[in-house]
Amino acid sequence: MLQTYISNFIDTANSGVRKVKITGHTIVLNWNTRASEIINDLLYSESKGKEIK
Repeated sequence: MLQTYISNFIDTANSGVRKVKITGHTIVLNWNTRASEIINDLLYSESKGKEIK
């Protein structure tokens, strides 16, 4: 649901006069006890931009 909201927000913003430029951000959904492990994987991963599940 949050992912859908964010996608809709970006689509709506991009359809207007101003474009929304979003790069270099990471969103972690379903924050839980593995969150710190996921964040460390993202920070120290050599393959940036890949999805970590």
